[in-house]
Amino acid sequence: MGKITAMMPIAVLVILFLYPATAQVFTSLVNFAGSNGATPMYMTMIEANDGNLYGTTIAGGANDYGVIFQMTLSGQLKLVHSFCNGAGCPDGSQPYGGVIQATDGNLYGTTAFGGHPSNPAGTIFRMTLAGKLTVLHKFCLNMTRGLCNDGSLPLAAPVEGADGKFYLTTNGALVLHPSEPTAVRISKNKSFEILCSHSDDCRSLGDMEGTVSPLIQVKSGIFYGVAGYGYQGNGTIFKIQSGRVSLFYNFCSKANCADGIQPMGPLVVGKDGNFYGTTFGINGTSWATKHGTIFSITPNGKLTTLYRFCQQTNCADGAAPAAGLVQGTDGNFYGTTTIGGTNNDGTIFKITPQGVLTVLHSFSGSDGSNPVGGLIQASNHVFYGSTPAGGSGNQGTIFSLDMGFR
Repeated sequence: MGKITAMMPIAVLVILFLYPATAQVFTSLVNFAGSNGATPMYMTMIEANDGNLYGTTIAGGANDYGVIFQMTLSGQLKLVHSFCNGAGCPDGSQPYGGVIQATDGNLYGTTAFGGHPSNPAGTIFRMTLAGKLTVLHKFCLNMTRGLCNDGSLPLAAPVEGADGKFYLTTNGALVLHPSEPTAVRISKNKSFEILCSHSDDCRSLGDMEGTVSPLIQVKSGIFYGVAGYGYQGNGTIFKIQSGRVSLFYNFCSKANCADGIQPMGPLVVGKDGNFYGTTFGINGTSWATKHGTIFSITPNGKLTTLYRFCQQTNCADGAAPAAGLVQGTDGNFYGTTTIGGTNNDGTIFKITPQGVLTVLHSFSGSDGSNPVGGLIQASNHVFYGSTPAGGSGNQGTIFSLDMGFR
């Protein structure tokens, strides 16, 4: 009996030690209210080398055309730039895709509109951490047969390639001045190149809201991206190799579209070397696809569906993921769904590489709703994300999810 009593404090200590590793704490950090920004969309925040998070909203700010914001890991937010400073929005307007930090320490991003005074088809910009913004390119500077030759409506941030140049795709679906989707690259000194435009290759990139996520580059130097409505409208994965765009995978290739349709979020390379991603699937005609999926795909193009959403009553497990995944330090993947969950306002979920899904949080409106952007796991091991709606002013939120990783 004495031995058991002596061991009890050790057992209690073990329990207390293990508990934080499994605890999870959701915190609503920021309620957007217009003056501090509004409606963060298809963006995933980044952690810059100054230890702060940076992101964008498509509305709000001094001119109500969107902002770049900085936020501490504890949730203190300040505006770094309000877009549309001047007639015609020469610095651009409505940045959908967030920003990246390049090897030169500066932030780079795009705006969907503004730039050219008569053809407001968007911009590519650079901004210092101190807030000095420089426009590197204004889209639709010239047109042929009524189409913007260099593209229009970029919805994703650029990605810096191993060659130090920036690569991105444009959506190309402006009503006023449309264009085919394009793939382009630009150097830090503003040297701009069109990789494909008005060609069969570029048609695989998709159309309206088809390319809303950034490219990724793998060790081989090849870029991969997704187009939600590419090819036959079901979505594609495409690749850019040596400046040439080609089709890598066409969704709805399996019977009844069992492989999913409409990929929206970017791919992520897992620790096992495979790609992981999601399909939105909201326009699917069968149960297997109309609520979205999570998939893995090998570098050889073999796709495996890991999870189909809305398996639980009233889609308590979530539905219609528009964002990509992030692999946490525990080896599992984390993401969000735009709808479903307890209140049909979307969810945060965890999924193992084998496909076992756990709902971590159901949004309720007051703490945010309908997340379409991805999550980031910051240097403090906490996950951060945003919602475009909900919160106290129904103009979006920023939240954190602490899984207890240390």
